[in-house]
Amino acid sequence: MCKPLKEYLAVVREYKDTIVMFIGIAACVFVYCDFRALAATQAETAAKTAEILRTMDGRLSALEHQREGRSGE
Repeated sequence: MCKPLKEYLAVVREYKDTIVMFIGIAACVFVYCDFRALAATQAETAAKTAEILRTMDGRLSALEHQREGRSGE
């Protein structure tokens, strides 16, 4: 085995715990950012759904009042 590769592997072996720790931290940051994006999308979707349901409730109430007005005649 050539000498530079042997030295490189010795460094990797010596600092493997640190390397694994930094890879784990990077993975956690990636998952955290991805989760934040997912939560933001879900909140936006929930807000749109609530707005649609309020609109539908208002329209249904208007139709019920309109029908009650006709049946009273």
